[in-house]
Amino acid sequence: MKLAFKNKPGARNMIVMQDSYHGRSLATMAASWPHPDSYHPRFGMDLESETRMCLGLREDTITKGVDGGVAAIIIEPTLGNGGHIIVGKAFLQGLRDVCTRHNIVLIFDEIQSCFGRTGEMFAADYYGVVPDIMTFGKGVSGGFRLAGIMASDRLNGFASGDDALTFGQFPVAMAAAVATIDAIIADDLCGKARAWGPMRRKACLRCRNATR
Repeated sequence: MKLAFKNKPGARNMIVMQDSYHGRSLATMAASWPHPDSYHPRFGMDLESETRMCLGLREDTITKGVDGGVAAIIIEPTLGNGGHIIVGKAFLQGLRDVCTRHNIVLIFDEIQSCFGRTGEMFAADYYGVVPDIMTFGKGVSGGFRLAGIMASDRLNGFASGDDALTFGQFPVAMAAAVATIDAIIADDLCGKARAWGPMRRKACLRCRNATR
């Protein structure tokens, strides 16, 4: 968020998705317009209609619903704590287009979706969307305290002193991350996730339909 605002001087707003989870700080405990749900489209719509509605609401928010401009939109490609909701490729690709047209930074919060969980190393790869900033953690270091961000080289990076973390660049965690990523690649965990994914998806659909 700090990096997005650094690159959008004068912008005062950050848009996030309803029911998203980005942490427990005051800055990350906000909510905005809804997102489509691949399992349960609202209002009797099909997923395509709901996707168009949600993208339209998002663009209306950018152009009419905020005072001071929007620096960034942040989203979990697959909503974790909000109910493991898959929003769909069309919505995320449409969101990329909205951000590009309005010169807004697109941030993917991949803390829960990165390093093989979608069958690709990152959910961004799975959906074919390139965000401007991506957060990562959890799966990167096999349990050691480590998280970070990746950012487009089109953005201005942090200057010295702009940002610092207590556990940033902890050598043992960094070594654990290298070993973990090597194991993910060597054991083809992405490929195994792709193989098991369809069976898991069918089980989730049966469970959801049974609880309606």
